[in-house]
Amino acid sequence: EAEKKNQMNTVLNRARRDQVTHKEHMMAVEAQRDRAQFYRILKIQQEQIEKEKKELEEKTAQVMRHASELRQQVRENEQRQLLAQINLFEEGKRLQEEACQRRARLDELKKKKLEELRGAGLPEKYCSMV
Repeated sequence: EAEKKNQMNTVLNRARRDQVTHKEHMMAVEAQRDRAQFYRILKIQQEQIEKEKKELEEKTAQVMRHASELRQQVRENEQRQLLAQINLFEEGKRLQEEACQRRARLDELKKKKLEELRGAGLPEKYCSMV
């Protein structure tokens, strides 16, 4: 009976060791599965972060290009307006010069005509009316 008891204890101890070994193995498999899942999720998150970073960089570059284009348009508009003002000023100056030249020619013609009239003997009272 003691031998039977020893055999039973041996069988039970072996079963217990097998159970512990099996449990350790299952825990290791589960830990490996968890680790693999962790790294898979980590990789997905890193890829998402990288994608968002690239999108942000592209959007920032696009905003910068747009702002640069707008500044260029503003500069071009300002330059066009400045040239238009200069042209308008030059045109006014030219018209004023033409008017002065016309006035000078008319004054010269008037003076010449008065001299002709005086030379022809027209009385001064009539000449002064012109």
